[in-house]
Amino acid sequence: MTLLRMIAQIALLWGFSLLGSLIAHLVHVHIPGSLIGLVIVFLLLQLGVVKLSWVELGATWLIADLLLFYVPPAVGIVEYGHLLRMDGLRIVVVIGLSTVIVMATTGFVADRLQWLRRIRAVRRRKAKRDESTILSKRSAL
Repeated sequence: MTLLRMIAQIALLWGFSLLGSLIAHLVHVHIPGSLIGLVIVFLLLQLGVVKLSWVELGATWLIADLLLFYVPPAVGIVEYGHLLRMDGLRIVVVIGLSTVIVMATTGFVADRLQWLRRIRAVRRRKAKRDESTILSKRSAL
C-alpha cells in the first residue's frame, strides 16, 4: 500500500511538472517548466489546496535518491571531453561559485525561517500567558 501511495504521489508531482512545462510552452517564457511546476506545488501547499501528506512520501523518496538523477549527465560528459579541455576551468569555477551561492542562500533562508519560528513560538507563549492572566483576574472578580 505504501509503495502504491508513493508512486501516486510521484505521479502527482510529475503532473505538476508537466503542467509547468505546458504553461512555459504556452506563455513562451524561458523558464524551465519543472521550475514553474515547483512554484505551483509550493503555492498550492501554502494555500492549503494540496495537503503535505499528498506529496510528502513521494517527495522524500525523490530527494533521498537524488544522486541517481545525476548519473546520466555525468556519463554524458564523457561525450564532451573536447569542451572540458577548452573550457573546463571556467565550467568548474562557475559550478563552484554557483554551489557556494546556493548553499549560502539556503543556509540564510533556513536560518531566517528558524528565527521566525522561534519568534512566533515566543509570541504564542506570551499570548497564552496573557490570556490566562486575564482569565484568572476575571474569575477573581
